Amino acid sequence: MGRLTVAQSAGLPRGDARIQLSIGESLQAVQAALNVSVAPTSTHTATRAPEMQLWLPERGIWVFLGLDDRALQYRFDAPFAGSIRGAKIGASIEQTQTALGTPVRTIPNVVLGRSFLYREDDGLIVRCDFDQRGMLRTIRVLGGSIAFIEPPVETAQGGLPRGPIAPIVTQEGRITRLAIPGNLAVTHELDCVTLDGVDSTITPPDLYAAIPRPGRPAKS
Repeated sequence: MGRLTVAQSAGLPRGDARIQLSIGESLQAVQAALNVSVAPTSTHTATRAPEMQLWLPERGIWVFLGLDDRALQYRFDAPFAGSIRGAKIGASIEQTQTALGTPVRTIPNVVLGRSFLYREDDGLIVRCDFDQRGMLRTIRVLGGSIAFIEPPVETAQGGLPRGPIAPIVTQEGRITRLAIPGNLAVTHELDCVTLDGVDSTITPPDLYAAIPRPGRPAKS
């Protein structure tokens, strides 16, 4: 096997290469399409058994895998700079409907904002989650195939392309621990929520931050 490039090992996009992904593809096919060697990790949710996921935080791409290591769902959120059939992170509900058409239904039990399901004639099934301002924050591909190009992600400092996130390495005796900066950050500010309203987009830090504590009133 040849040596992996920095882009392959860090999960960086290959310039303006067109990426094609389909629900049901094998892990190896997904890794090849995304040009990564990142291994999937196990994750626990509040409502389901552990599942495997491939997460590329510097690209805003998640791949959720089934027991047979085949793609069950693709998720895109910030800083994903591409578009899924014209839908882009940060777009309004109206702009998203212009791209994807009229949603076939509204998703119930959404913690914050609104969520809609779209179906295209070629079998593509997309769920779009909008925040309280009506801005698109998460795109989920649940069925069919997609193709997209990832433009360079710009930062607020000089508009330069964003590089890979450097892990924090700590040593405890013979144990080496790796942590990604911001992996314990709160990504959703929760109000009161039932168990049915918690899905894989809600992280443990989100839930912990929502727990009432002495001196902090409970949200309602």
